[in-house]
Parts: sequence; C-alpha cells; structure tokens
Amino acid sequence: MIRGKERELYDLCVRYKRLACCDTTEENSDEMVTATKNIQRWLNHHENEAVCLNGATSYLNRFGETGLHDIIQVPELSLSIEVVLTWLKLAPETARVKSDADWLPLHGACYEAPLNTVMALVEAYPNGLKEKTVNGEQPFHCVLHQRQRPLKLDVLNFLLEAYPESIHDADNLELATYFLNRWIRSTCGYESDDDDEEDSVDCDFYNSAQKRITLLMREVVIGGMHLVAKLFVIAFKGCCSMLDEIGMAPLHYACLIIGSIDMVVVLLDAAPESATILDKWGRTPLQLSMPFAKLKDENGMLP
Repeated sequence: MIRGKERELYDLCVRYKRLACCDTTEENSDEMVTATKNIQRWLNHHENEAVCLNGATSYLNRFGETGLHDIIQVPELSLSIEVVLTWLKLAPETARVKSDADWLPLHGACYEAPLNTVMALVEAYPNGLKEKTVNGEQPFHCVLHQRQRPLKLDVLNFLLEAYPESIHDADNLELATYFLNRWIRSTCGYESDDDDEEDSVDCDFYNSAQKRITLLMREVVIGGMHLVAKLFVIAFKGCCSMLDEIGMAPLHYACLIIGSIDMVVVLLDAAPESATILDKWGRTPLQLSMPFAKLKDENGMLP
C-alpha cells in the first residue's frame, strides 16, 4: 500500500505536466512556476527521509512511468534544471527506470527537453544512450520526432558524440532516415506518412524541401557537427550537392570555416564530385580553404 506522502510527489509532477501541456497564459505561467517550486520544495523537505523518498521517486503510474518521466515529457520543457538535478542527486536510480514501452526518462528528455537536462540524465545513466524502446528507438531517434518543430541539433550532436556507435547500426540508420524524411515532409506542409503518396507532391514541395535541407546542412557544417552531418548525408540523398542562394555547397562552408578535417572527410566521402562545384563567384571549396583565395590571377593561375 502506497502511503499518502509517497504519492504526493507524483501528484505534484502530474500537476506540473497538466499545466505545461495547456496553452500558455500569464496565469498559467505563474501556476507553472508555483508547481515547479512545489516539486523542488518536496524533494528538499524529504531529502533525509530515505524510505519515503525512495517510495515517492520510484512510484509508477499505470504506464510504468515515474514522476521523473512525467515532468520531462512536456512540450518545450520549462522546468528548472535545478529540479532535475536535485531529483537525480537524491534518486539517481530513477534515471534507469523503463516504462511499459521501454522509455527511459532520457528518451522523453530527448524529445522535449533542453540540452542541459539531457546531459544530466546521460551523466546519471550513460548506458541509457544504448537503450531502445519497444519500437526500436534509441534516445537520438527521439530528437528526430519533431514533426513541424525545429530539430534540436545541439541535443542530437551531443548524443551522437557521446555514443557514435549508434549510427553504425543499419537498423538505427533506417529508422533515423524515416524520421528525418517525415520531418521534412511535415515542415513543408505534407503530413502523410505514406511514402506511396509522394507522387502526388508537386514541385513546390520538392523545392521547399531542398531549401530546408540545404539550410539545415549549412547550419550543421558551420557548427562543426560532423557526426550529425554523417547522419544527414545518409538520410538526405544528394544533400552534399545542394547549393544555397550563393551557389555554395556544404563542402564550401566546411573549407571556408577551416573546421575539423572530420567534416571535410564526411562530405567528400558522400560526394567526391562536390570538390569541383563552383559557387556564385566561381570558387571551388579548396580555394575557400586558402587565406585570401582568389579565382585566377591575370595569368589565369589558381592560388
């Protein structure tokens, strides 16, 4: 029999989740701040009551989820990171608890939460990076579950750097490719998940999709996220040859910022021909990697 005090914490978490899932208003925001403080206050107050604390933090709902699952799985997590850190400090074992669908708190955090929350959960349970849900999703897949929302590239990059082996698995890559292409379709206003219906999509869709992929690759390359780039070149066929508004391919940016050699290798392996693409001013990627590079001098000589 769960004593009332042990159920209190879970009820506070549910209260927070319900508020967070409602449309944001000034009144609602104030209530969320109060709900957050109530969770923090409860944890601090019962810090030295081991039995009660253990019972409360490990209490499971009918889906096999703890309160930690609940407070993390909300749209655009606004929960103070201090609450998450306090929870993990007092009950680090809850980072290992799987729901009935084999979701760790980390899976939910990758879908909703900011980078600092994800990092805290990985620190509490590093092997969580390898864990899969009943649908075969590792935490990095959950970042790709955004539909019409922007991808959280900082979170994705952190996860892939922490466990790069995740994109060496064929099943993982197949699922990631599916999620990424679904995200592109969704952000371009094409909601269907049925690949057989793609023939009905007009040229406007493909132009919009290409523009989004081009901008996404540019952001990834400039950010030096070579493992994210490696994932994207697999998921988005031909993206290394897609040019932006000034005719620059991803390799141009990789050479321009003189970032890590890993990024250049990823892009060249995917599309060797991109080394000869000329931008709006007729420059190759190699020329951009050279200080003060110019096209040709008066004698027609390259730098």
